[in-house]
Amino acid sequence: MLLSKAVFVFELHNRWAIAMEAANLSRLIEAIYDCAIDPALWPSTLEQIAVAHNSMAGTLNVMDFVTGAERTLVHVGISDHYQALYRDRYQGCDVFAHSLLLCPVDQPATSEELAAEDELLQSRIYREWAVPQGFRYVLLTALIKNHARLAFIGVTRGEADGPYDAEEQARMALLAPHVRRAITIADLIDHKGLERDDLAATLDALTTAALVLGADGRLVHSNAAGEANLARGDLLLSRAGIIEPWDRTVSPAFRAMLAAEAGGTITLARRGGGSAVVSALPLRSGRRRSAASGQARVALFVQDNPCGPHAIELLGRAYGLTGAELRVLLGLADDATPADIAKRYGIAPSTVRTHLKSLFAKTGAKRQKDLVKLLMSTPPVAAKPL
Repeated sequence: MLLSKAVFVFELHNRWAIAMEAANLSRLIEAIYDCAIDPALWPSTLEQIAVAHNSMAGTLNVMDFVTGAERTLVHVGISDHYQALYRDRYQGCDVFAHSLLLCPVDQPATSEELAAEDELLQSRIYREWAVPQGFRYVLLTALIKNHARLAFIGVTRGEADGPYDAEEQARMALLAPHVRRAITIADLIDHKGLERDDLAATLDALTTAALVLGADGRLVHSNAAGEANLARGDLLLSRAGIIEPWDRTVSPAFRAMLAAEAGGTITLARRGGGSAVVSALPLRSGRRRSAASGQARVALFVQDNPCGPHAIELLGRAYGLTGAELRVLLGLADDATPADIAKRYGIAPSTVRTHLKSLFAKTGAKRQKDLVKLLMSTPPVAAKPL
């Protein structure tokens, strides 16, 4: 009898914990989407994401492959002094960046998965930048990857809290698609215009197709690009004023996305070939409700492949390269010697030689010049993408 009561209490506690977890995640997702309308909310939202993963700091970053620069959109738990140090001195020797480029979008990766333990601990960025702040473990997730940029979210914590576990990775995997949609949509919206006008007026200025729908999927507003998209009839159609995909087989998934409390993203095939990504931003609560009209329930944004693979990722996957091997390959393309690469990252020259030997074995190249030629023959690869 006592045992049965104990089991009952345990199961009740488990159900309560699961319900609380679901409620907390739901509130956090709501906060993430509010950031799409009001970017000033990102610091508090990122702090909530860090706390949800028992982390002392978090960042939301974008790497520009055209300029080679990295821009921090928002950071919490990192002082402005160390953020400036990272930007000015350490972003070029980050041992995680190349491995992250090989990770699928929305799939969180831990320190252990991104870098070999000995290589991480001997690196300059770890010894000179992470250790003084008490950072030890990271959890990084690629959000956007294409020829122009890599956007990612990261959280970090100290030695005492231990590595990130599978449950924490799963939690971040649930949040990552929402963060990606929020920053993608926020990148499109003119927030100064949004402060001045309503959401519909702001969307009118976008060159990206944008549609605002009511509760039943009925079109409430569309900008010029959205009207042109509907007129072509190769992706979305207006049937009696209700927006649907031209391909009826995906209509159930499309309607489910419109009804979802947290929005969603769906890739739709175009009639005649090709595809586009449609992202849904719910407009039912918070900052989003105040920006939208009374009838508006969801905003749709149509983009052509915003998360396509980077050429370097394709090269790495083709030859089964690791992030560390990519790092060496790109260093050679930048006219750096193996000794220069070792010095840049603060790792042992023998480690670089090991990666170089592996590159020769995997690609069949015989000389360093052959490796560089292989890299440069894979368009549109730049010599210094990270």
